[in-house]
Amino acid sequence: MPEYRLAKRLLPLLACVVAFGGAAHSARVSPDRTWTIEDIVEAPHIDGLQLSNDGRFIAYVVRSADLKRNRDFAELHLVDAKRGGDRVLLRADVIRQLRRIPGTREWSVLADIGEGLQLYRIDDQAGLRTVLRKRDTVTVGSVDGGIRAIKSGSPLNVGVMSYDWSPDGKWLWYTTLHREMDPLGVLFDRAVENAEVGRRPASEPSVEYHLRDAQGHDVVVASRPAEDRIAFSLGGNVSWALDEVHFFTERAGSEVGKPTSATAFNLKTHESTPLAAKDANPFGDTMVGPHGGNLQLSGLGSSRRLWEITTSGERLGYGTVPFLIGDPRSAGYWRSRDGSATIIGTRYVEHPRYGLAVLSHGGIRQIAPNHSLTHCDFEPDLLRGACVSESIARPPRIVLLDTVSGHERLLLNISPRFEKISPLKVTPRTWVNRLGYSMSGFVIWPHRYVQGKRYPTIVVTHGSDADERFAETNLQWNYPVQVLAEEGYFVLLLNDPSPSQSARLAEAYDEWGDGGGKLGPATVQDLVWVNGAISFEDAIHDLVREGLVDPARVGIAGYSRGSQMVNVAMTQSTIFRAASSGDGGFLEPSGYGDAPNSYRAIFGGTPFGPALVNYQRLSPSLRASNASGPILQQMASPMSGAIEFYRALKRAGIPTQISLYPGENAASDETHVFHIPSNRNDAMRENLAWFDFWLLGRRRPDMPFPARYRDWERMVTAKRGSMHHPNVWPRLRPHRMSEAAGCGGAHAMSDHRVRPDNPGQESRAP
Repeated sequence: MPEYRLAKRLLPLLACVVAFGGAAHSARVSPDRTWTIEDIVEAPHIDGLQLSNDGRFIAYVVRSADLKRNRDFAELHLVDAKRGGDRVLLRADVIRQLRRIPGTREWSVLADIGEGLQLYRIDDQAGLRTVLRKRDTVTVGSVDGGIRAIKSGSPLNVGVMSYDWSPDGKWLWYTTLHREMDPLGVLFDRAVENAEVGRRPASEPSVEYHLRDAQGHDVVVASRPAEDRIAFSLGGNVSWALDEVHFFTERAGSEVGKPTSATAFNLKTHESTPLAAKDANPFGDTMVGPHGGNLQLSGLGSSRRLWEITTSGERLGYGTVPFLIGDPRSAGYWRSRDGSATIIGTRYVEHPRYGLAVLSHGGIRQIAPNHSLTHCDFEPDLLRGACVSESIARPPRIVLLDTVSGHERLLLNISPRFEKISPLKVTPRTWVNRLGYSMSGFVIWPHRYVQGKRYPTIVVTHGSDADERFAETNLQWNYPVQVLAEEGYFVLLLNDPSPSQSARLAEAYDEWGDGGGKLGPATVQDLVWVNGAISFEDAIHDLVREGLVDPARVGIAGYSRGSQMVNVAMTQSTIFRAASSGDGGFLEPSGYGDAPNSYRAIFGGTPFGPALVNYQRLSPSLRASNASGPILQQMASPMSGAIEFYRALKRAGIPTQISLYPGENAASDETHVFHIPSNRNDAMRENLAWFDFWLLGRRRPDMPFPARYRDWERMVTAKRGSMHHPNVWPRLRPHRMSEAAGCGGAHAMSDHRVRPDNPGQESRAP
């Protein structure tokens, strides 16, 4: 199809909403209202930012939700860096992987504009042209016949999965999905395993690595099974050499560690050669410093040091640093055109936020504001750039950044709607628990806090996502933390104790990921789970001593990794009076078959034999009678572990409810991070109603399922017994912790890990 005809067809999707000429959105607005549930559901999230090659324009992608249409959507915006102004170049259901096309004034994106996810290029005049279109798309997502490798986001029809341009723009690397459309028949072995969590299973797909030259000639470089995480999620994590492209693959199957391999593909001869990959990072960028060496961290806690390891093996030190590098949530990595300077995105540990470190022959310079710089891009000399600036209390803004002075200049308020909300008071805190382990987090204060008054409190946790990002869905999920604070709760956003602080803690996380080791199950349990519950307890005790928290009205909420901590805390501790646990069920005996390596490290084997005692020590369903209060479970799909826990709580007489939220139709499920706005809206209101009822003894008029109140009242009557109030629960003594804790030692590691054999439950280490 001629490109002008395609553009004409897409005209309704291309909108220039605000013309250039004046920073219409950058004026400061006086806050004049409080948070609502709708605000949280529709909060903007930036998915990418790129400068034009001449530095004149800034393109960025913002993702949000529309409750009226009940859909997520994305927009590609363009800002004039000199004159301001903001206009929309493209609206689509999905826009991702925004990239600058080398040697042009254009950008490229993957977008779904009605033909599945395909590759397009777009210029500063909103001209859209197709780069690649694969017509036989493959469905990915929680839907009949879909590949269930993505647990978040709406189901996608995928043509092009990922892509990367060579530095000169002459070569294009991209990946697609290929699936043989087998006739319906008997399933065997692996296919049966894949069908367990699905409805109608999809046939096994493969990921194809492609390379295309400037004339459009295409070659298939390799084909990988979709369970190769590097292929499926990272597109091979390619890097470009003079006449080669380097890519990674991961060995498929259930073997421990899933070893990786690196390959060089010659652009001229099309020959593949294995590479030694011992110094490369198959799950991210290999960051190169100004001396041409790889950047690495060593040490733990306050002794953490940044090094550049040159090709000759020389170690060049940049001193002790308070941050981690390589976190995929950080701003990124850039090297100047002449190689004399490098900028790396950083994540600070004690006050969790994202900054930058500028490295040169003169040493290191940190750019570390109290907020976060989450998406950035820089001019070739790295002296100037643009970033997204945001925090828990402040919506995202685009700023121009001088990397020499670290000075930020506001260019654009991305969403004036959210600038009008009165910011909540947020205090970063670091706690040290009774075992000597530290934990970072934030205290969100009640909107109308009165000194001397004690307040109900909710802990919200998700591993390591408590940081300076605005209304971050990956942290607060369906927990309306802003509205809770508006309505008189203290809210604690808490991270797990970071394994980067202690060799012993790091070793426990390694054993969890690798399937076992010398520490043994009891120590792994205590360090990874019980240690976290103790940290949460001690944070609450500190605020009780400070006269802020009412100890009789404390709740806890978390999904995924956070659900593990919620379920453990409720069955090991005695201070939490109500809980909401989201889309979890890991640690239950029924999960052994889905995650045998992890379960061997945590429990020592199957629950049918000598290891049963280790399950009884930690598994929430086997400790259900110890639960310290009512537990709500909100689910995106009917996970067996969550149902097992629900049944155990019912048998133990603990007030409990499990809520399964629907997908878009009868052939699909909701996703791990809810993608249907109405579901998020209802789930947040259900959480508000749950905590208000069990902690405050009150009903809410906006409860989405008011008939459930009758069931909750029956639970109160059944459990009340001799107690005078449904919020008073017996204090239970948790089991003693093993002699596992002990800080110190030296062990360099990343805080962001993938647990390969746990497909039904995200179990990322903090």
